[in-house]
Amino acid sequence: MTLAGLATAGAVLYFTERIERPPLEWLGTPWTLVGFAAIFVIGSASRGASIPFLVRQSERPAGAWVHKPVPLRTLLVRPLLGKERPLLFMLSFQIAVQISSPFVASYLIVQNGFSNAKYFAAAATLFATKSIAAAIFGSIAARRGARFVLVLSSGLLVAHSILFVLPPHSLMIFMLMSMAGIC
Repeated sequence: MTLAGLATAGAVLYFTERIERPPLEWLGTPWTLVGFAAIFVIGSASRGASIPFLVRQSERPAGAWVHKPVPLRTLLVRPLLGKERPLLFMLSFQIAVQISSPFVASYLIVQNGFSNAKYFAAAATLFATKSIAAAIFGSIAARRGARFVLVLSSGLLVAHSILFVLPPHSLMIFMLMSMAGIC
């Protein structure tokens, strides 16, 4: 669905950029901005439409949760020393990935001259390989454990980022995006 949303948004922006009629003069707004507004309105409406489905989700009965106060020191130290350490690692890993993602887009579009369509194809490649790899790594996690997959994928992703120093030919970029999706 994320890929479909990106494709739809890209198509809306692509076509609104190419409308030759003057912008909505009565609003003083160019068509591209109208396209952006339409995308956000559709996104908001979609989130609103999901509310009834989210409300129908069930949770544990009220008495099943055990709450007890946790001292601040324990709250700060336990994730570093306790069994939550892999979760802290995963959180740090995801933060690093989310911070670096916009730089990859800028690198491809600005530095390598990718058109929006070519960038979308590269992003679609990443999503497709990510979907395929999720099933494969899910079975590996079932056999070897989630921690093994987490450490393996993060190590591969760090090694993968080094490969961006190679010449940025289109085929190489698509291979790198595939590898990123797998990682």
